Amino acid sequence: MEALEITDVLNENVLRYRLKGGASYIRDKRIKTFYPSSVSTYSSNSNSVIRFNLTGGANEWINLRSLLIGFTLLNGDNDGTKLLRPAYKPSSFFQRMRVMAGSNVIAEIPDLNRYEAMMDILQDDGSRNYTDNLGFGETFYNEGNRFLSYTQLATNPASNTTTNVIEHANPTNFGGFKNKKTVYYRPSCPFFNVSNFIPLSYCPIVIELTLVSDPLEPIVVPNVGDFTNTNTSWVWNIEAPIITADVHRLDDGLFAEYAEILEKQSLPITFNSVSIQAQTTSRTTDIFTTIVRNVSKADNIFVSFYSPVGYKGGFGEVLKPHNLLYHPLSFQNTVSTNQSYFEDIDLQFQLSIGNTVIPEMPTLGVQDNYKHLQETRNNHVSIKPHMYRTNSFLAGFNLKKLNSANYTGLNLKNNSNMVVRIKPLYGTTLYTQNNGTDTGLMPDKMYIVIEHECILEIKAQSVIFYD
Repeated sequence: MEALEITDVLNENVLRYRLKGGASYIRDKRIKTFYPSSVSTYSSNSNSVIRFNLTGGANEWINLRSLLIGFTLLNGDNDGTKLLRPAYKPSSFFQRMRVMAGSNVIAEIPDLNRYEAMMDILQDDGSRNYTDNLGFGETFYNEGNRFLSYTQLATNPASNTTTNVIEHANPTNFGGFKNKKTVYYRPSCPFFNVSNFIPLSYCPIVIELTLVSDPLEPIVVPNVGDFTNTNTSWVWNIEAPIITADVHRLDDGLFAEYAEILEKQSLPITFNSVSIQAQTTSRTTDIFTTIVRNVSKADNIFVSFYSPVGYKGGFGEVLKPHNLLYHPLSFQNTVSTNQSYFEDIDLQFQLSIGNTVIPEMPTLGVQDNYKHLQETRNNHVSIKPHMYRTNSFLAGFNLKKLNSANYTGLNLKNNSNMVVRIKPLYGTTLYTQNNGTDTGLMPDKMYIVIEHECILEIKAQSVIFYD
């Protein structure tokens, strides 16, 4: 046998020996803290706007992927016995986000707490654990919903409440705090996923957060279930809001080269932004909605629903309009939410943009919808089956021609409006079922999120935004 030469095995990774490249072009890194431009304390009934100006010196480059929003939440009714009990996550306390780069508004997110709940569905378990460790700890979505275990198919479906659930939210197993707690969260706005460093001296960033208009929306409310005025507080304040992020300084020679490029040319950055639309719907008719969004490269579309008749099990106190993502399969007065499937109250979806129809045939229920949702995140969506078809339902469709390439999304300009059609999978039960107060199980409200590609062009004298 002919002896092997070392060049014959150089392509084998296990026998390849070389030092990995370094990053000598980075002079240093620090975690920089940015403070609001106005007051530092905000009350629960103020509906205040918190504004952050992210600016820096000539050679300061921010890593947006490291950005965190933090604040200290205070119990405003602390008598030693009442706990303030946040119902969901730190993002629940904000109803709107506005992001500016230079003088350009690059993201405007109304219903921010609802948007964050929708994006939470798209995370894997590791990301949810990361979010919870930064925030209020275990939440309904990440932990509490896992031990929803049903003992029987109730003979009287209307009785299928906490009596048929092994665990439910109560003051002994749902946490809170007496005085105050400092928390953080990483915003889901796609701009903060940009991998490129941003030169703050050329492209200052402004982030505005608006507190919720209803102070009871983000917390567990007394006099609901086992939560009372003696063990649960309903008054809160926010103090010391901050933003932290990694800021790097480059080697002086490299920075001088970039400064010259910025004077003569530009630094183009591709990123995703979002457009959000909320619409009231009818419980007794199909949903036929036209989306008018003047974007040229739409990558993904997501749809979620809200209805107060959705199943809440033993967690009615913590499922609010912003984090209850309704599906008719969850209807509590029709079926017990066990492993049975009721096709007559399932939904089918189909989109049309000009002559393009997505998918070619309407979806065939919740399982088919989950398959399409996975395609929006390259099969990295992790959600419990009973969560997905009850109070954590999210429909999603990938609109790109090729996931691995930029600028392959659908063009919604030039009068190419998108039409969303949603109707029962079979029969008419969703129109006629009596839910106890009126007729129909179709959603009361629909939220639509479109992710679309944008370009930010940074120059020495200006920042230009293309969508």
